[in-house]
Amino acid sequence: MDIPDGAVAALLNEDGLLEVDRGSFSLEPFIYADGLLLAWADVAVTQVLEGNCLPLPSSVWRHGDLQLTTTAFAAGSPGRVVLYVRYRVENFGVRRAVTLFSAVRPLQVTPTWQEFGDLGGVSAVRELDFRDGVVWVNGAKAVIPLRPADGFGAATFDQGLVTDYLSDGGLPPDTIVNDGFGYASGALRFDFDLRPDAAEEVFLAIPFGPADPDVISRTAGYTGPERFESAVREWSERLGAVEFVVPPTAHAYLESCRGATAHILINRDGPALQPGPRRYTRSWIRDGAVMAAALLRMG
Repeated sequence: MDIPDGAVAALLNEDGLLEVDRGSFSLEPFIYADGLLLAWADVAVTQVLEGNCLPLPSSVWRHGDLQLTTTAFAAGSPGRVVLYVRYRVENFGVRRAVTLFSAVRPLQVTPTWQEFGDLGGVSAVRELDFRDGVVWVNGAKAVIPLRPADGFGAATFDQGLVTDYLSDGGLPPDTIVNDGFGYASGALRFDFDLRPDAAEEVFLAIPFGPADPDVISRTAGYTGPERFESAVREWSERLGAVEFVVPPTAHAYLESCRGATAHILINRDGPALQPGPRRYTRSWIRDGAVMAAALLRMG
């Protein structure tokens, strides 16, 4: 996820794990309801793109009458891009108390068997500090809830995994930890009282790169829905430069073309066309020729 002219992309995997920057820590959702902690392995998972082609991906969890949709997108201008994640919790059953956790974990989306340089496997989290409603990771990266969290807790590796605490709906006891081993973890907590057919949304903002105080202050001037609508509008305009008239049976092919065009724009570095956001952030004549042809045909 990035803007059309960005330089660094975030990664969301099929289960909702969000790597917030290049080779960084990740945010992982959990739901606590009816005395159970639900993770990706406990639910039915599907994936969807906004409008079937925009690079605003969602991982959708379904467990009984509960649904969690994790959506990632970016907004801003080159050099001042902010990543957003939207968690939408929906209740299709009886009224119930539901808790959403967004956990900070020292994991990358790229697995260990795809390691390359500093990419793949784990990413050190040595310090977590929750102050003024913002989670600071390693003193330089900010995770900003756009609605106040109902709690935050962190633990060092020696104190146990954050999931050990979340399993009964609780949090680790500390709001500041330092872990020389580099495997600290923590979680933001959001509590809901969901009536039948009700939904609640939580947006988190994470500026790309080291946290810029000005960028952080400007996140307070927007609501999450405003930023999402802005991202949808920008991508729709960018990918709608050429109008296609096709029969209904060909719509899926057109959506695939538009989605691929979006990822070419995300992965490029200025005029340098690159086929990927991590291991493939380099340019080749072969790949560049194919991507240049695609951009020309799509306007």
